[in-house]
Amino acid sequence: MNVQNQEKIKKTVFSVDESLCTGCGKCVKACPMLILKIKEKKCIMVKEFMCLECGTCMRKCPEKAIMIEGLDIMGTIEEE
Repeated sequence: MNVQNQEKIKKTVFSVDESLCTGCGKCVKACPMLILKIKEKKCIMVKEFMCLECGTCMRKCPEKAIMIEGLDIMGTIEEE
């Protein structure tokens, strides 16, 4: 892959509030791209470049511990 193509790949800004995450795994099961996993009882994203930013993981999280930049708490696109 050349440098021009690498610049076009968007890396999702994904974060988990570790004080809220219980490691239940509902987000992992819900992710259509299968890029989330539970590590040390917390959710992590293992392949940010594959994230669709669909918000499914956010909506399935019962603790509302997951945030994706550009999406609101309900996992929908934020209005500017």
